[in-house]
Amino acid sequence: MFSGGSFTTYLFKIGKIEVFKDMKKFCEFNNCNVRIPVKEGSIPYSVLGRDTIFKEFDISYRENAQQIVFRNPKF
Repeated sequence: MFSGGSFTTYLFKIGKIEVFKDMKKFCEFNNCNVRIPVKEGSIPYSVLGRDTIFKEFDISYRENAQQIVFRNPKF
């Protein structure tokens, strides 16, 4: 089950995901598995890196300011 409902996906391995802040690399994830929806047009409902980046950081999306904020997780 995903935020946009339930749909079929396939597993795809990405060699590297790099996150940049002010043109400098902030963090890097290697050999990440991501799920890609089979049905075309379902991409907006799937979040790339959900099973990797989201486990490492607390992430806030600030739409009006056009920002994504990464914080160390609070335990």
